[in-house]
Amino acid sequence: MNSDKDMPIIGHLDELRKRLTIVSVAHLIVMLLAFSRSGKILEKLMELNPKMHLIFVEPSEIMNVYIHIALVLAIGICLPLTIYHLWAFVAKGLYDNEKKMVKIALGLGFGFFLVGVIFAYKVVVPISLQFFTRIAIDQVAPMISVKSYISFILTLMLAMGVVFNIPSFAYIGTKLGILTPSFFTSYDKHLIILIFILAAIITPPDVISQCLIGLPMVGLLKLSAFISTKTYKEKLREADKELVDETKK
Repeated sequence: MNSDKDMPIIGHLDELRKRLTIVSVAHLIVMLLAFSRSGKILEKLMELNPKMHLIFVEPSEIMNVYIHIALVLAIGICLPLTIYHLWAFVAKGLYDNEKKMVKIALGLGFGFFLVGVIFAYKVVVPISLQFFTRIAIDQVAPMISVKSYISFILTLMLAMGVVFNIPSFAYIGTKLGILTPSFFTSYDKHLIILIFILAAIITPPDVISQCLIGLPMVGLLKLSAFISTKTYKEKLREADKELVDETKK
């Protein structure tokens, strides 16, 4: 471990405060810059389903939507900076093998989160909005507020970003001994069925839409199983190596 492990708790807290200040200021600056473009971004998000006629029911609703968009953009744009400072703070108290695990976990997490958000924007959100438009009935006039519309889209994108981190969770879980490859082989069919059930719920009643959602999720499941297997074998090799080293001593 690094010699910084002997730093007094006050020193650690002061370093944490400085790093949080840097990250907070960066978020504030990006948020202010993003706020000026929130109107254009709102227009792009509305293009995901032009058939929906949006309204606002509060005088401050559009302003709140702009702030919401700017905040989410700031979090997304500043995510690499946040990850860097998180890593820089915790790395000083970790062993070399722990540093490697955290590095890989953060890298995988950021990459898969980004892919999940893009997938949601390009596929999941348009299909979901199309589905909700289709199930509307003539007797009920749609009165969708712009706030609920944007909140639905941003929440769905965030959720898909988290869901796409299944391979990252598989890596961390296997590394910590919580998961083993046998979990994926034992419950593989059950998980695939569950995925397609969820895909059928959130998509229009056609096979193409269900496959557009379900197949990438099955791919993530298979990738998670591969990562878990590879990580588990690496753990066994490291354990054998440590055992040999102890025997030699």
